[in-house]
Amino acid sequence: MSKINLKTKLLLLILCIGTLNYKLNAEGNLRGILTDSDIILDRIYHDQWALIIGVNKYQQLNPLEYAVEDAKSMKSLLSTQYGFAEDNILMLLDNEATKDNIEDSFYRLIENTGPNDCVVFYFAGHGETKQRIGESVRDLGYLIPVNGNPERLERTALSMDRIRTISDELPAKSVLFLVDACYGGLAARGQYRSPGDNIDYIKRITKDRARQIITAGKADQQVVEKEEWGHSAFTKALLEGLMELKADVDMDGIIPVFDLFSYLHKRVTKISKGIQTPHFGNIGISDGEFVFLDKHIIAGAASSVFEGFGFLAIPDEPFGAVVRLNDRLLGKRTPVLNEKLPAGYHTVTVSKEGYQDYSERIFVGPNKTTILRPSLKLIEGILNLAHFPKSSKITIDGDLSMDGASGNIPIARGMHTVEISSPGFERIKPFTINVDTVGFYNIPINKLVMKTKFKAFTRSMIFPGWGQMYYEQQKIGVGLGIATALVGGFCMVQQSNYGNLLSEFEKADEDYHNAVSPENIDDASQRRVSLREDLVNNEKMTNIGLYTLGGIYTFNLVELLLSKSFEKKDRYSGKTRNTDFNLGLRSGGVEMSVGVEF
Repeated sequence: MSKINLKTKLLLLILCIGTLNYKLNAEGNLRGILTDSDIILDRIYHDQWALIIGVNKYQQLNPLEYAVEDAKSMKSLLSTQYGFAEDNILMLLDNEATKDNIEDSFYRLIENTGPNDCVVFYFAGHGETKQRIGESVRDLGYLIPVNGNPERLERTALSMDRIRTISDELPAKSVLFLVDACYGGLAARGQYRSPGDNIDYIKRITKDRARQIITAGKADQQVVEKEEWGHSAFTKALLEGLMELKADVDMDGIIPVFDLFSYLHKRVTKISKGIQTPHFGNIGISDGEFVFLDKHIIAGAASSVFEGFGFLAIPDEPFGAVVRLNDRLLGKRTPVLNEKLPAGYHTVTVSKEGYQDYSERIFVGPNKTTILRPSLKLIEGILNLAHFPKSSKITIDGDLSMDGASGNIPIARGMHTVEISSPGFERIKPFTINVDTVGFYNIPINKLVMKTKFKAFTRSMIFPGWGQMYYEQQKIGVGLGIATALVGGFCMVQQSNYGNLLSEFEKADEDYHNAVSPENIDDASQRRVSLREDLVNNEKMTNIGLYTLGGIYTFNLVELLLSKSFEKKDRYSGKTRNTDFNLGLRSGGVEMSVGVEF
């Protein structure tokens, strides 16, 4: 009887161990809360959309250092790791991020998103809080666009009330606002949720409407940026939490927004040394919760081995490009050969001037080499000014982009005003370029007209110094112009005095002829003689002025005749003049040019 009981116990023990082992293996393959849910993950969201904004160069506020880089990194993260299609990501940087453009982008989302979609709004820039009178009235927070005026926030910035209205108008099921700016006036604070024993936690929190916001700090705090990070404290922690999955508590590729906020709150507070404390809030009615879905882990790679090391190789073009690994500089440029990396997923970003950043999420297997061949695209458009006349100045949207240099000028998406100043050539009227797609853009300049001595001479005949100014002899032109104005003014004053003296002399002469008594005759005679002397002196001074003016006029014309023509001036064209003026756009070696011969 005891033997039977012993066998029975051993059999039951084996069965229990087998069952436990099976369960552990199953959980090891699927991991986390996915093992307890029957939800189909690709049905959580039908489409994912994003509006990303980064502003460094404010028109009326102090500039920021890393807001634009923060925005670019967020776009790379969402597109490479979290399944956001490139066409579904709207990005506005610096001059593009006007209030009108931001609101227009929101309207595009309103028109294109569906009831089962999600939207991420990311803003890196300045924020401001305006106090409102009344104990029951909440202070109002503002996001400041590139053209925002801190003295007129109501008209030029985006208020929290406006954000709330826009979030209500969006048809999308889930909307998350990530605001890398410190300001107040949030909606009601959110409360942490715990999944507890609910096996369908993800299904439950994603089936309902969600409108949520996380900000970098509150109204009286400053955004912390550091050169060693290359980001703000908030975005650095955000990238760590999402890119490196440090906010993925269950390690299953699903990050609910509360888990993300929990990580951000601790991490930002720590690395900013308490200067920043992220805040969370729900906007209006929000029964659901936003979740981030790592498309690679969810696609079935949860069972992949993440132990050991592998290697990364970028052997081909583009050469000399900067490489970032998990948003950290690799410390070397392409080509990259056999770079040792921990096994697992990594985000690789390749950057080169004049091209769009290339980002890709790759899996590096243990003891294996992963080869990456990035394909870089133009940054919307590139001006090729390699053959532009020497010493030319090119200004785009009021900023000097090139001064006597040659090479490519990247042109970002949007409307741009271009001004070109070429010494030795007639002034070129400013023109606009509308860059709306990647491709080539013709420059509306058919011919450069060289300045000629004849045109300069004609101008100097009209007014001394004008021809020198036209002929780019600024100092001589200004000197001649001032001298002409002074001498000419002197002559005009003398001429005016002459008229007054002549009138007085004529009156004195009349008094002399009408005088009767000897005493009156003597007085009138002396006055007439005195006025005659004044008239003679006035004529001498006037003649001196006229002779001087004539000398200035003659010197003005002779100087132009003796000056060298632009065709022979080395300072404009070098030792030899290239008679072809090329201006165009280039991509992958293909070049368009406008040829002008003189």
